[in-house]
Amino acid sequence: ADTIAAHILSPSLALWYIRAGRAADAEALLANAESFWSTRTASSDQWLRDIRALAAAARLRKHLDAVRAVPKPAQPSQQLRDAVTGGLAVARDMLGGYPKPERGAPIPRLLWELTSEAGGKPARKSQYRRSITQIRVRSTQVFCAGIFLGFLNFDVAPPIFLVPV
Repeated sequence: ADTIAAHILSPSLALWYIRAGRAADAEALLANAESFWSTRTASSDQWLRDIRALAAAARLRKHLDAVRAVPKPAQPSQQLRDAVTGGLAVARDMLGGYPKPERGAPIPRLLWELTSEAGGKPARKSQYRRSITQIRVRSTQVFCAGIFLGFLNFDVAPPIFLVPV
């Protein structure tokens, strides 16, 4: 179908296809979606970014499936290894284009999973670790400040639930 509604829903279907191991079907849907939306939106539009990121994920998924299909004693061809390496670089680049608050969304999460499966380190992984550490430190500081303020608000002693164990 060549309706706007169909083209809006096709990237969602493509995401499901990628997760279901049907990367070739996803690639076809995404190629149609990208050609449709590239004439109707600006090249910097986030919708196109998402479609292109899904297309990169579909290509990487297809290459990873091809590597998995190679019998165990044999090694994948150099051409296939190069395709995975190239797909990994594109997926990392796409993942790096998502702002931090959006990285838990389905498309960046899919890119993260595929780059991890491909054996590469996803873009900005150290920043993720650093932010988790900062969150832990900040939450501990807030908890301690809450306990201190709790002492200030009580004449005798704070209730038992404010005392850390």
